Amino acid sequence: MDVGSQAAAPVTPRAGHSPLHLLGHGAETYTVEVMGLEGFHKRGLVETTSTGRMWRLEADEGTYLRGTNLAPAPLMYWGAGLHADILTRVAAAARERGVTLTSLSGTVRQGFAATGSFVRAQAVAKVFDLRIDVAVDGAATPAELDALVAHAIATSPAVAAVATAREGRFGLHSNGRPTAVHGIPALHGAPAVDPLRKYAEVPEPTDEQLGDVVGFEPGHPDRTHVVTDDSDGAVEFHVEARGKLDPRLGTVRTTVGFPEVTGDRWSLLSDPADTVAPSPLAYFSIGTAFCYHTQLCRYVAVRRLPLERARLTQVSRFEIDRTRATADPLATHVFLNGRCEDAQTTALMTLAANICYAHRALASNVEVSFGVDATARVH
Repeated sequence: MDVGSQAAAPVTPRAGHSPLHLLGHGAETYTVEVMGLEGFHKRGLVETTSTGRMWRLEADEGTYLRGTNLAPAPLMYWGAGLHADILTRVAAAARERGVTLTSLSGTVRQGFAATGSFVRAQAVAKVFDLRIDVAVDGAATPAELDALVAHAIATSPAVAAVATAREGRFGLHSNGRPTAVHGIPALHGAPAVDPLRKYAEVPEPTDEQLGDVVGFEPGHPDRTHVVTDDSDGAVEFHVEARGKLDPRLGTVRTTVGFPEVTGDRWSLLSDPADTVAPSPLAYFSIGTAFCYHTQLCRYVAVRRLPLERARLTQVSRFEIDRTRATADPLATHVFLNGRCEDAQTTALMTLAANICYAHRALASNVEVSFGVDATARVH
């Protein structure tokens, strides 16, 4: 496959297979492939099955994890995708109901915590409530705008994925051999292909992300809290995503960060048509894969395991009908090479799943609350 040419030009959706965000119903599958670079720095490909549109994105961690801050953190992609999915669903619901919106913005806050020591392999991720606040201005009554937002949240696949527990399935290949996993749900069926075998070299990022798609907003260095690997206390933080939808283009600009951990924020552009920027669910999917990869890397580093850079392939599927959305359990294939016993690599898989914030959110029943600031402009 020619990754470069496929990523550089938008692909027109086939008839009947438009991205599901533009529809009142439909299904979509995303395939994500992640390859480690150095430390927490990694590169990923996310492909929308219905269109063949592929994006090449990078993730890193900030100085709070002693990362190099070369790209957004995994949970920033995850939070931006969640935020943009909600706003694009509000816009889609307005179109379906013939409501003209003059402005649409919102804030999403998801709480997380880590308890236990990484060094002693006791670290576990905790997930708290998801709060959604939407400000909408449109040609409808306040009650109609409230109902529109409620319908949009009910039909948001990203919200459905967080609100309803669906623990992911995992498969492992160690040194090219299928290896059983323990302590986490096993993935059965045909294995994926190791991305480093599939591509001659790690693909370069898509050109568009160097321009208006992904941007860095530095904060004050004194606001950065460094997270230690050997702590018994809980470390709590929020993913906070805020921004607005462009009513003319239908795109969403989201600024996302971790207010309690660092002042740095990243800005990501989403396009529900998956044309000028990744779609919200493309961000949400790759953010989950990036997050799990980071936890693999943390344990490899802390335990000084003789393993090469980890790779993984993840498949996510979402569906919308007229009244609700659903998200299938994630399917994640991990590829590890090095001088480790099977018991070490299988333990690594379980440890990473326990501390991966995104996977814990998807495996938990997270309470969702929302508020609407509605301004009616009835003509």
